[in-house]
Amino acid sequence: MRIFVLEDDPMRIKAIWEAGIGQDLTVAKSCEEAKRKWQGPYDLVLLDHDLGGEVFADSSKDNTGAGFARWLVESDKEPGVGVIHSYNPVGAKAMGEILNSNGWKMVRVPFGPTLLEFVKVKGGEV
Repeated sequence: MRIFVLEDDPMRIKAIWEAGIGQDLTVAKSCEEAKRKWQGPYDLVLLDHDLGGEVFADSSKDNTGAGFARWLVESDKEPGVGVIHSYNPVGAKAMGEILNSNGWKMVRVPFGPTLLEFVKVKGGEV
């Protein structure tokens, strides 16, 4: 399964690798890196909102999951399925609205054991 992960926290990235959710992971730690690395379509997309060490970042900023979501939609990338795993409820909601209103199937599961188990059990089926 091909999985794309937008996440800047090294501990979360390590947890994703250690969970063994997929052999083919693409990990980006910033919106710019995510744009460079995107080679869709992916079977599953895992997106965080707050990047660059920010907490409860404003969704209008470019270096956020919402900024990446806008880029996906504006670049006319093929819609996919995924999980928004941000603890920022306002940012997660903004990302979901951007993506779900443009053909993506995104659900919200905050990062933690539940997310890792959800991804292992559900795979690309959101």
